[in-house]
Amino acid sequence: PIHIPIHIQRSIMTDNNITIEDLQAEFASQLTASFIKDVLSEAQNDITQAHSRLSSLVSKEPSAEEIERYLRELDSFDKLGRDVIINVLRDNKWDIDKTIVALLPLLENKDKEERKRKREEERQQNILMAKERASAFMKNFYTTIPEAKIHQLLEENDGDVNATVEMIMNMEDEIQKKTREEERLRLERVEKCNAVAIRFNKSPQEVERLLNAQNWDITAVVNQLVKAELDAKFQRMTKLYHYRRPDEIRHALETNNYDETLTMKFIDQKIERETIEAERRAKELNERKEAERKNIEEIQKKQVEEFKRLQQINQQKAKEAELKLLEERRLLEKQQQEDERLRLENENREREAQLAKDKEEEERTFAALHEALLHRSVVVVNQIHQEVAELDHHNIILKEAIETKIRETGPTFNPQIQMDSPPAIPVDCEIPTLKDNHLYESPMNDKELTVNSSHSTSTTIQPDLNIVRMEAHPTRVDYGETITLTWEFTHEPANSSNWIGLYKEGAQCKEYETYEWAPTQKGSITVKAPIYTGRFFFRFLFNKTYTCWGTSNFIEVGPKFKLTPSLSQNQVTLKVEQNSGQSCPYAWVAMYEPNRDHRKYYTYSYLPMLPPTEVSFKIPKVGIWEFRLFPQRSYFVADTCQVEFKGSDILTMEIDTTNNLAVISHNIVSVDPYYDNVWIGIFHTTETDIRQYRRYKRVTVDNGKLMVKAIQTPGTYEARLFASGSSKILAKSNTFVVTHKISK
Repeated sequence: PIHIPIHIQRSIMTDNNITIEDLQAEFASQLTASFIKDVLSEAQNDITQAHSRLSSLVSKEPSAEEIERYLRELDSFDKLGRDVIINVLRDNKWDIDKTIVALLPLLENKDKEERKRKREEERQQNILMAKERASAFMKNFYTTIPEAKIHQLLEENDGDVNATVEMIMNMEDEIQKKTREEERLRLERVEKCNAVAIRFNKSPQEVERLLNAQNWDITAVVNQLVKAELDAKFQRMTKLYHYRRPDEIRHALETNNYDETLTMKFIDQKIERETIEAERRAKELNERKEAERKNIEEIQKKQVEEFKRLQQINQQKAKEAELKLLEERRLLEKQQQEDERLRLENENREREAQLAKDKEEEERTFAALHEALLHRSVVVVNQIHQEVAELDHHNIILKEAIETKIRETGPTFNPQIQMDSPPAIPVDCEIPTLKDNHLYESPMNDKELTVNSSHSTSTTIQPDLNIVRMEAHPTRVDYGETITLTWEFTHEPANSSNWIGLYKEGAQCKEYETYEWAPTQKGSITVKAPIYTGRFFFRFLFNKTYTCWGTSNFIEVGPKFKLTPSLSQNQVTLKVEQNSGQSCPYAWVAMYEPNRDHRKYYTYSYLPMLPPTEVSFKIPKVGIWEFRLFPQRSYFVADTCQVEFKGSDILTMEIDTTNNLAVISHNIVSVDPYYDNVWIGIFHTTETDIRQYRRYKRVTVDNGKLMVKAIQTPGTYEARLFASGSSKILAKSNTFVVTHKISK
């Protein structure tokens, strides 16, 4: 129910003359003044109607369902009774939190009363039991002495009953005195136990158990119970103020002598003070931040103005340097043109002298060759005349003429054959470029490219390494992994148009893979490694130009392989080990002669997909051979190794008299029959002219046999090995002798 002041009740009961001040005084504790004025305005300044409306608003109670819900939330206070809880809820305007705070002392008092009542009942019961035991003791006073003891006392007193009775009475007095002392001690203990139980709201049995545990040291038990009571209060306060620190709650309890009501009031006041202090500090912090922001804006404004001034100075210096560079380049180009003209003139003079010398040498060679041909013609004619004189048979003359015709139409001085083309290249695509893998726009616009067009891209710009220090890590990554680059200026100011490019080894400044802006004095960036093998590095370039101010260390991109060769005769087996990186299904190994371009391989082989990862190559000829491993279908090398093959050519000639054939066995290792135009000819042992062979045949395999028609003219002959149109004899066979002319 709502309390209405007496003077207002009297005014209402008399003449209902209520003023605005009365309304505000009556409802000030429940409603705000502005709300009261609004209700008065709605009632058209009718104070009676406004008072009725305000009373209905203030006196409104929750429904029965809501009251039941409140009671369920406060079920831990059922000991107080339903009516008490509802009254406290109503007094606290149905605020659950305030109601809990108000119910806690009531619940504690209720518990104290119940425990006090139980202890009083137990005390009365103990007193009654003590009285009953004392009555029984008096009734059985003379039955406590054993019968044997009584006989013993009679004998000691020679049957004197009075003396014995006196002794028994003295003995009983001592027994009673001892019993009374024990009873006094017991009752004293009971009183102490009850006093402690009443003081600390414990049952006598529980207190007696604690006293027995402490050997009836009342001080120790009281200290123990006091500590437990203080801890219980601390736990309740901690649960109530769970958002406060435990040490703060402990301090509040100690300050207020562990009075829970005073402690709650103390903590609430402290919370209110902290809230006010936090609001004040927040306001001061905001004001300080605003002042700092204004200072920063002022500093930034000054820095921008200084930067613009320095930028204008740098641009002026750059223009002057560019003009100076253009002038130097013009003078250099002029000097280069003059040097080129002098070089061409010298080359022309040298070429003319060499042509004249070659022409003279050619004339001498032609004269010697002509003389040799004339001499050979005379010899041939004399031989023909001699054979005609010796053999008059027309068939023999015709046979010799046919053999002469065969020699005249045989292979020339430099026999050549059309060989098959080498195996197809395993590279099925071009090297990735910027257009293939990066969709970035160039960091230079047309205007800046035009201004800086004087910088040549044919040579690598050497950076001033004292301007920017750069470091890239890790130094070896796999395809698509992250590369981190850190940079720091040594003395130059930063520029928002500075940029960093990623380059392949040997690439020029315009041939970047990707780029990132670098507007700060120092910092770091991360980029993805290219998707092909190679060595890469970073360049730091100035103000949207190709002026290089620093380079980083190299980064190896791609998996790491190791080639281990083993040579058996002319067969090489390569063991391939992949130590890092992703699997490379298109990895291949090629065989090269030393210092050859990657595209001019001798042969190649793809790596097998399953272990053991080994590939074999047949070495075609003696010498040093290099093997290069490419992880992709490109010419980026992951590892190389070399082997040296040694040996000599072997020729063996035999005569098959049955079939009238010369059989030449050969094992060629100094040249490759597949590529080097190898041929074997049969010569007279004294013959020095390469063109005067008697038989010849091309060789396309390094090891095998070839058969030619046997020599029919008597003499000593041998087989000789030649290659690549050279007159140098690579190997000779054993000699064989034709003793007589063989008939067809």
